[in-house]
Amino acid sequence: MSWFRLLGKLSMVPLVASLILTTGCGGRRTRHDQDGGGSVPVPTSQTPGPGPVVVPAGDRTPVEVKQYTTLKGKVTFEGTPPKPSPIDTMGHKDTPYCMKGDLNDFTWRVDPNGGVANVVIWVAPAPGKYFPLPPADKKTWPDEVTVDQPFCAFEPHASVAYTQYWDGKKMVATGQKVMIVNDAMIAHNTKYEGDRRKVQGQSLTLEAKKDDKRQERTIDLPADNKTVVTLVCDFHKWMKGYIWSLDTPYAAVTKPDGTYEIKNVPAGTEVVIFAWQESTGFFGPGGNQGEKKTLKEGEDTMDFKVKGK
Repeated sequence: MSWFRLLGKLSMVPLVASLILTTGCGGRRTRHDQDGGGSVPVPTSQTPGPGPVVVPAGDRTPVEVKQYTTLKGKVTFEGTPPKPSPIDTMGHKDTPYCMKGDLNDFTWRVDPNGGVANVVIWVAPAPGKYFPLPPADKKTWPDEVTVDQPFCAFEPHASVAYTQYWDGKKMVATGQKVMIVNDAMIAHNTKYEGDRRKVQGQSLTLEAKKDDKRQERTIDLPADNKTVVTLVCDFHKWMKGYIWSLDTPYAAVTKPDGTYEIKNVPAGTEVVIFAWQESTGFFGPGGNQGEKKTLKEGEDTMDFKVKGK
């Protein structure tokens, strides 16, 4: 081998190493992809810091559930919460109709006692485990998740979905439907986006309600435990909403007073509890790693405090 050929090969080593570190095996950007139904979030723009190590799907075992609990708690704002501010509709032609609904900013909804609404709380299995589909008498999720837009805001502002679960070999549909609805007398254009490797977002035009019949579309939201699905309206650009589509059936959104309740959660086994708010991202003792805890049978409590940015 000539010196020129040898030098040429050696010069390629840093480039190859750089490509391996950047793309990982198979040419995908690394953060330990979870296509096998993993249950621990990895960093997004809203989850700063290094992500957790995700156990490959084939190496996980089902959680053996022998006890159950109801997990309750409250999310409280720490410090002085932001004051509600009216949304600027920028003189939009639909403003008179929009003003019939709630036109205050939804980013922080804090009640007089400090309770924070629209926070998503969920329980994931411990690393190396997965939650099998619960038996019928322990069902925790609705058959339909509906996001309406009766005026010029998404209602509810934040939602959770459970459309898929991991059965030990593959992702399987739970049968739950996720629907975008227009119950308004004006048209909306709803665009939803998540991680494009999993959620193929769409832009949907829903015409105004006709003959007292709302317009509705069913959307496809595969489980993705690391990236929230964002909803926007291209007709009314101030509108924004969120859906977490998870492969765990144990999830809730805090009420206007900041409280939440999740029933039939596995007890007596280690789980990981996550809390997410649209402005702060993941928060709580464990941040984007979640808080490991073994819940006690019957009823258990976990409260959170959240700060504004």
